[in-house]
Amino acid sequence: MKINKIHVESYSDYLIKEYRMKLSLQKLDSFIKEQENEKSNQSFLAPIENLKSILEAKIENIYNFDFTEYFNNHDYEFSKNENNAIVALSGGVDSSFSLVIAKKLGFNPIAVTIDPGTIILPKQFKDNIKKLCKEISVKHKYIPMDYTEIIQDSLSGNLHPCEMFKRNCLCFIQLWER
Repeated sequence: MKINKIHVESYSDYLIKEYRMKLSLQKLDSFIKEQENEKSNQSFLAPIENLKSILEAKIENIYNFDFTEYFNNHDYEFSKNENNAIVALSGGVDSSFSLVIAKKLGFNPIAVTIDPGTIILPKQFKDNIKKLCKEISVKHKYIPMDYTEIIQDSLSGNLHPCEMFKRNCLCFIQLWER
């Protein structure tokens, strides 16, 4: 049969996906207009415009959009790596793909990973992170985190782990802004 891949989704899955992408496109348009009205640095907008064009292309071809084909057929205007973006990188598929897309769109991504220890972040994930960041020339930083209290509180029912993660992210953003 010579089938390379098969993927099955319901029509409603596509409708939801299209709806979310159109909402994202509206937010991007609003952000771009706001930056243009404030006469922001135009090189800052280049990766945002690149993101907008890929989102438009994906909406137009929602059923069989191929990122590899898209990037092979489109050249982007890249700024001189002055558009820093922080990308949370777990070493899994979603965050790794987000990092690659950020780089391809013209951002200068800096990858950060919370490191709670090898029980929660196994060595193979760290190996994936190291290999990916090296391959696409992205700086990476581990943020050490002691999860002992979180695990104990979660097991006792006193705290949901997501709530603690959200607090830690807010603390990191505040430190980064300094």
